[in-house]
Amino acid sequence: MEVPPVVGLTEQAARAAIEGAGFVFTRGPDVIDKTFALGQVVLQNPAGRSQLAKGGTISVNISGGTGQVAIPTVVIGQTTEAASAFLQAEPYAFVVTIAEEANDTAVKGTVVRTSPVVGQLLDKGAPVTIYVSSGPKPVSMPTLVGQLEADAVARLTALKLKSSIVYVDLPPTDANVGKVISQGTKAGTMVAPATEIVLTVGRTTPTPS
Repeated sequence: MEVPPVVGLTEQAARAAIEGAGFVFTRGPDVIDKTFALGQVVLQNPAGRSQLAKGGTISVNISGGTGQVAIPTVVIGQTTEAASAFLQAEPYAFVVTIAEEANDTAVKGTVVRTSPVVGQLLDKGAPVTIYVSSGPKPVSMPTLVGQLEADAVARLTALKLKSSIVYVDLPPTDANVGKVISQGTKAGTMVAPATEIVLTVGRTTPTPS
Protein backbone atom coordinates (compact mmCIF):
# COMPACT_ATOMS: atom_id res chain seq x y z
CA MET A 1 0.00 0.00 0.00
CA GLU A 2 1.12 3.57 -0.66
CA VAL A 3 2.29 5.56 2.34
CA PRO A 4 0.50 8.93 2.60
CA PRO A 5 2.82 11.98 2.51
CA VAL A 6 2.42 13.87 5.78
CA VAL A 7 5.48 16.16 5.91
CA GLY A 8 4.29 19.70 6.66
CA LEU A 9 1.05 18.57 8.30
CA THR A 10 0.24 19.04 11.96
CA GLU A 11 0.53 16.01 14.20
CA GLN A 12 -3.25 15.68 14.36
CA ALA A 13 -3.64 15.83 10.58
CA ALA A 14 -0.73 13.42 10.04
CA ARG A 15 -2.17 10.91 12.50
CA ALA A 16 -5.55 11.07 10.79
CA ALA A 17 -4.00 10.52 7.34
CA ILE A 18 -1.81 7.62 8.47
CA GLU A 19 -4.42 5.80 10.51
CA GLY A 20 -7.07 6.52 7.90
CA ALA A 21 -4.91 4.75 5.31
CA GLY A 22 -4.66 1.64 7.51
CA PHE A 23 -1.25 2.23 9.06
CA VAL A 24 -0.03 2.65 12.63
CA PHE A 25 1.06 6.16 13.66
CA THR A 26 4.04 6.64 15.96
CA ARG A 27 5.83 9.82 16.98
CA GLY A 28 9.61 9.98 17.16
CA PRO A 29 11.77 12.62 18.88
CA ASP A 30 11.08 16.27 18.09
CA VAL A 31 13.67 18.06 15.96
CA ILE A 32 14.81 21.67 15.64
CA ASP A 33 14.06 22.91 12.15
CA LYS A 34 14.13 26.40 10.59
CA THR A 35 11.87 25.43 7.68
CA PHE A 36 8.85 24.03 9.47
CA ALA A 37 6.80 25.77 12.13
CA LEU A 38 6.39 24.43 15.63
CA GLY A 39 4.14 21.34 15.57
CA GLN A 40 4.53 20.48 11.88
CA VAL A 41 5.82 17.12 10.65
CA VAL A 42 9.44 17.48 9.52
CA LEU A 43 10.31 13.86 8.70
CA GLN A 44 8.45 10.63 8.15
CA ASN A 45 9.67 7.05 7.82
CA PRO A 46 8.88 5.40 5.45
CA ALA A 47 8.76 8.34 3.05
CA GLY A 48 5.50 9.49 1.52
CA ARG A 49 4.28 7.56 -1.55
CA SER A 50 6.58 4.63 -0.80
CA GLN A 51 5.09 1.15 -0.34
CA LEU A 52 4.31 -0.43 3.03
CA ALA A 53 2.21 -3.39 4.06
CA LYS A 54 -1.17 -2.56 5.55
CA GLY A 55 -0.92 -2.23 9.32
CA GLY A 56 2.73 -1.20 9.12
CA THR A 57 4.12 1.53 11.34
CA ILE A 58 4.91 5.02 10.09
CA SER A 59 7.11 7.15 12.33
CA VAL A 60 7.04 10.94 12.20
CA ASN A 61 9.25 13.62 13.73
CA ILE A 62 7.62 16.89 14.75
CA SER A 63 9.26 20.33 14.63
CA GLY A 64 10.13 21.61 18.07
CA GLY A 65 10.56 25.10 16.62
CA THR A 66 13.30 26.95 14.82
CA GLY A 67 15.73 26.83 17.71
CA GLN A 68 16.07 30.60 17.41
CA VAL A 69 15.56 33.20 20.11
CA ALA A 70 14.34 36.79 19.85
CA ILE A 71 16.37 39.74 21.10
CA PRO A 72 14.39 40.74 24.22
CA THR A 73 12.93 44.23 24.53
CA VAL A 74 13.76 44.27 28.24
CA VAL A 75 17.39 45.28 27.51
CA ILE A 76 16.34 48.75 26.32
CA GLY A 77 16.96 51.20 29.15
CA GLN A 78 19.21 48.83 31.08
CA THR A 79 22.78 49.66 31.99
CA THR A 80 25.57 48.37 29.78
CA GLU A 81 26.58 45.77 32.35
CA ALA A 82 23.05 44.49 33.00
CA ALA A 83 22.12 44.27 29.31
CA SER A 84 25.37 42.52 28.38
CA ALA A 85 25.00 39.96 31.15
CA PHE A 86 21.38 39.29 30.22
CA LEU A 87 22.12 38.74 26.52
CA GLN A 88 25.16 36.57 27.18
CA ALA A 89 23.24 34.27 29.52
CA GLU A 90 20.99 31.36 28.55
CA PRO A 91 18.88 30.94 26.50
CA TYR A 92 20.53 33.60 24.30
CA ALA A 93 24.30 33.20 24.68
CA PHE A 94 24.70 36.11 22.24
CA VAL A 95 28.15 37.49 21.45
CA VAL A 96 27.70 41.10 22.56
CA THR A 97 29.50 44.14 21.14
CA ILE A 98 29.07 47.54 22.80
CA ALA A 99 28.97 50.83 20.90
CA GLU A 100 28.22 54.36 22.08
CA GLU A 101 26.08 57.01 20.45
CA ALA A 102 24.79 60.42 21.51
CA ASN A 103 21.20 60.58 22.71
CA ASP A 104 19.38 63.64 24.02
CA THR A 105 16.81 61.74 26.10
CA ALA A 106 18.33 58.47 27.32
CA VAL A 107 20.36 58.40 30.52
CA LYS A 108 24.08 58.16 29.85
CA GLY A 109 25.27 54.56 30.08
CA THR A 110 21.91 52.96 29.26
CA VAL A 111 20.97 50.93 26.18
CA VAL A 112 19.02 52.87 23.54
CA ARG A 113 18.85 50.27 20.75
CA THR A 114 20.27 47.02 19.44
CA SER A 115 21.41 45.73 16.07
CA PRO A 116 19.66 43.61 14.91
CA VAL A 117 16.56 45.26 16.39
CA VAL A 118 14.77 43.89 19.43
CA GLY A 119 12.30 41.16 18.53
CA GLN A 120 14.49 39.85 15.71
CA LEU A 121 14.88 36.05 15.73
CA LEU A 122 18.50 34.91 15.81
CA ASP A 123 20.41 31.71 16.28
CA LYS A 124 21.61 31.12 19.80
CA GLY A 125 25.10 32.57 20.14
CA ALA A 126 24.68 35.05 17.27
CA PRO A 127 26.46 38.44 17.38
CA VAL A 128 24.44 41.38 18.73
CA THR A 129 25.50 45.02 19.09
CA ILE A 130 24.02 47.12 21.87
CA TYR A 131 24.14 50.90 21.50
CA VAL A 132 24.63 52.78 24.74
CA SER A 133 23.87 56.46 25.31
CA SER A 134 26.96 58.62 25.66
CA GLY A 135 24.73 61.50 26.74
CA PRO A 136 23.36 64.46 24.77
CA LYS A 137 24.99 65.32 21.46
CA PRO A 138 27.66 68.04 21.82
CA VAL A 139 26.98 71.41 20.20
CA SER A 140 29.35 73.80 18.47
CA MET A 141 30.15 76.91 20.47
CA PRO A 142 28.97 79.99 18.53
CA THR A 143 30.78 83.30 18.14
CA LEU A 144 29.28 85.68 20.69
CA VAL A 145 31.87 88.45 20.85
CA GLY A 146 30.32 91.73 19.76
CA GLN A 147 26.74 90.64 20.46
CA LEU A 148 24.48 92.35 22.97
CA GLU A 149 24.40 90.59 26.33
CA ALA A 150 20.72 89.63 26.03
CA ASP A 151 21.20 88.23 22.52
CA ALA A 152 24.25 86.21 23.56
CA VAL A 153 22.47 84.73 26.58
CA ALA A 154 19.43 83.87 24.44
CA ARG A 155 21.69 82.14 21.91
CA LEU A 156 23.28 80.02 24.62
CA THR A 157 19.89 79.15 26.10
CA ALA A 158 18.65 77.99 22.69
CA LEU A 159 21.65 75.65 22.50
CA LYS A 160 20.86 74.35 26.02
CA LEU A 161 24.01 75.94 27.40
CA LYS A 162 24.30 77.94 30.62
CA SER A 163 25.79 81.41 30.87
CA SER A 164 27.83 83.17 33.53
CA ILE A 165 28.41 86.91 33.13
CA VAL A 166 31.52 88.77 34.26
CA TYR A 167 31.21 92.54 33.93
CA VAL A 168 33.99 94.93 33.03
CA ASP A 169 33.52 98.64 33.70
CA LEU A 170 33.96 100.87 30.65
CA PRO A 171 33.55 104.57 29.90
CA PRO A 172 29.98 105.48 28.90
CA THR A 173 31.08 106.25 25.35
CA ASP A 174 32.83 102.91 24.80
CA ALA A 175 31.33 100.93 21.90
CA ASN A 176 31.46 97.70 23.91
CA VAL A 177 29.09 98.82 26.64
CA GLY A 178 26.35 96.18 26.90
CA LYS A 179 28.17 93.85 24.54
CA VAL A 180 30.19 90.64 24.89
CA ILE A 181 33.89 91.49 24.95
CA SER A 182 35.17 87.93 25.26
CA GLN A 183 33.90 84.40 25.75
CA GLY A 184 35.47 81.75 27.96
CA THR A 185 35.01 78.99 25.40
CA LYS A 186 36.44 79.44 21.93
CA ALA A 187 34.00 79.55 19.03
CA GLY A 188 33.79 76.24 17.19
CA THR A 189 34.60 74.17 20.29
CA MET A 190 32.26 71.19 20.77
CA VAL A 191 30.66 71.38 24.20
CA ALA A 192 28.10 69.24 26.01
CA PRO A 193 24.64 70.65 26.75
CA ALA A 194 24.35 72.33 30.19
CA THR A 195 27.98 73.47 30.03
CA GLU A 196 28.47 76.88 31.67
CA ILE A 197 29.94 79.48 29.32
CA VAL A 198 31.62 82.53 30.83
CA LEU A 199 30.93 85.79 28.99
CA THR A 200 32.74 89.03 29.69
CA VAL A 201 30.40 91.97 29.11
CA GLY A 202 31.16 95.67 29.12
CA ARG A 203 29.12 98.02 31.30
CA THR A 204 29.13 101.71 32.10
CA THR A 205 31.46 102.76 34.89
CA PRO A 206 29.30 103.71 37.88
CA THR A 207 29.25 107.47 38.49
CA PRO A 208 30.84 108.36 41.86
CA SER A 209 28.26 109.66 44.30
